[in-house]
Amino acid sequence: MIGFSFAAQQQHIQNLLAESRTRLAKSSADRSNYTRVICDLIIQALFQIMEPVVTIRCRQVDLELVESVLPEAIAKYSEAMHKPCQINIAKENFLPVDTCGGVELAAFHGRIRVNNTLENRLEMIAGQMLPEMRTKLFNANPNRKFFD
Repeated sequence: MIGFSFAAQQQHIQNLLAESRTRLAKSSADRSNYTRVICDLIIQALFQIMEPVVTIRCRQVDLELVESVLPEAIAKYSEAMHKPCQINIAKENFLPVDTCGGVELAAFHGRIRVNNTLENRLEMIAGQMLPEMRTKLFNANPNRKFFD
């Protein structure tokens, strides 16, 4: 795509990210893989938030799955940190239905939050990999001086 305008390049990248979001939404249908992903997302968020009492939000369709992996997630976190953790599920305040999946953890009445939804992870990775994506898709820009 050499010679395309910046707007056309940007639109192409946005289309790729939209397709990635669509595939991500479909990935939560594979329950065996998604179960492991949810457990790992909870554990990672616990290590980020590092509080003894945490509230977790998930999609309503994932409630049963989250309840099933919580004991394992709490055990792994408690074993690594050598301190107990209590997780309450926010059953009155679920993540939006159109969310691809994942969890959001909060502590101190919502003052500390860790958003570990699949969309948030995709946005974070896309932001970090944008320069590499541009180079692979559109070749290197000879005028570019910085690559960080």
